[in-house]
Amino acid sequence: MKRLRAARLRLRSRLGEEDGVTLIELMTVIGMLGITFTAGFFFYLTATNRTEDAQARADTLSDERVLIENVARDSREGARLVIRNSSNAPATAGKILDIYGVAQSGGQRLVTRYDCSSTVGTCTRATYSWDPGSGGATVPVVPSIGAAVGTSGVQITGLDTSVNTFTGTADPSTAPLTTFTIHLQKLPEGRDQPISLERVLSSRNVCIYAPPSGVPDPAVCGES
Repeated sequence: MKRLRAARLRLRSRLGEEDGVTLIELMTVIGMLGITFTAGFFFYLTATNRTEDAQARADTLSDERVLIENVARDSREGARLVIRNSSNAPATAGKILDIYGVAQSGGQRLVTRYDCSSTVGTCTRATYSWDPGSGGATVPVVPSIGAAVGTSGVQITGLDTSVNTFTGTADPSTAPLTTFTIHLQKLPEGRDQPISLERVLSSRNVCIYAPPSGVPDPAVCGES
């Protein structure tokens, strides 16, 4: 009996020394866990938004650079550059660029047109036939384009086409245009700040612009 009583006393003593968790302590722990999870969620959300923002900006810059590189390649090899306004008339600034190619076999030439005016926010590339005929190489005369060759292709969408895409250094109806600036401005998806990209381009073949005979035109080449 004495041993049993001693065992009970020791058990009660141990139970008395064990501390429990109060309601206040439990609520405090839950609150701290809530703050920790909330902070972690917002950190994840911020990181995700930054990743999406960076991707949207990269995609926009890529689209603009691809268009500029295409225009640069075509204009570099072009024999004559003509910027046109919304009325399709030659101008120092506009949203249409016609790149007249050098003579092909038989004197036939092609015209590559970049048109950023037909559809809002979109630039297209199309190829047309062109026969300059007699007097086609005279500087003040801006030749027209012929029938479409093949189908047009969309180069970029989502552009801010409220401003001129192409700006030249000379009036193409009175002097040969050798250098121009292309200006692109596009809003990345889901963002409120547009990205602008600008580049000065030029033609290396303006001097070979000539009648179908292939003889350089002194008026264009600046020769006497």
